[in-house]
Amino acid sequence: MVRWGICGTGRIAAKMVDQLAGIDDAEVVAVASRDRDRAAGFAARHGIGRSHGSHGALAGDDGVDVVYVATTQEGHHEVVLTMLEAGRAVLCEKPLAMNSTQVEQMCAASEASGVFLMEAMWSRFSQAWRRAREIVHSGDIGEPALLRADLSMKVPPELRDTHRLWDPGRGGGALMDIGIYPLNLAVFLFGHPHRVRATAVLEGTSLDRRVTAMLDQAGGVTSVVTTGIDFDGGAAATVFGTEGSVTIEPRMHASDALVVARGDRSERIPLEAPGLGIQVPEVHRCIESGLVESDVMPHAESIAMHRLTDRIRDLVGLRFDADSP
Repeated sequence: MVRWGICGTGRIAAKMVDQLAGIDDAEVVAVASRDRDRAAGFAARHGIGRSHGSHGALAGDDGVDVVYVATTQEGHHEVVLTMLEAGRAVLCEKPLAMNSTQVEQMCAASEASGVFLMEAMWSRFSQAWRRAREIVHSGDIGEPALLRADLSMKVPPELRDTHRLWDPGRGGGALMDIGIYPLNLAVFLFGHPHRVRATAVLEGTSLDRRVTAMLDQAGGVTSVVTTGIDFDGGAAATVFGTEGSVTIEPRMHASDALVVARGDRSERIPLEAPGLGIQVPEVHRCIESGLVESDVMPHAESIAMHRLTDRIRDLVGLRFDADSP
């Protein structure tokens, strides 16, 4: 039995607790928040035995094997370093941190201490992404030429003053929170780009409303990635090849179906709907094997992806409040 601690008490934390409840060799034993009452209330609602009023207290809980960090992203760097220093394995929500310098520090701490760390880019474990990659590289749609991928969501105007995506102090904006899904898909399918171009609509210099990135990749493929928090862009992803196309149906980061088209024929392929729990068996395998990283989402990949978002931010002039090393 792998004993889990939950760092954070928001919606994503609750979803993961529900997922862990359905995994035979996982048990949620503790939860932490900076607000002791919030932690106690979360524990009561979810039947969790222990609650802590600080992240440090959770790090010091010797009854915890691995911590799921589900705080907002501007705090990931500090929290993860605290957990690793205490010897707690970590699965940290995406983005792993706010920039590549922070990610490099976190991965170095994991490797120096011999304690497992993985970024929770759960879509890389999904059937839809894996099956799409198989089809693209099988030659079924000919030579791949273009990926068009969007993940955008319109945050209702009435929530603008309270929603975290509109709060630069909490790592808000489109790119790092939701844009990293289509960026990860582009790299997952075609590798890291050799050329990057980008445009954005910003508010000041610390909040991105919309970002479009164009990635030139191996084999002559171009990926056009769009993301935004003030419009709905459709949330699908399509690879166009010389003989056909494959579409990951909306929402592309959590899809349960593909559509493969060749000429005037198309086939819809139903797949299992993913949940946050799809990455848990890999975490357990790595911990039980004494590994510090997963080969599905290794440290080098998290660093490279954050270098890519750093590059995009440089191109559009985006500077975060939570950007210090």
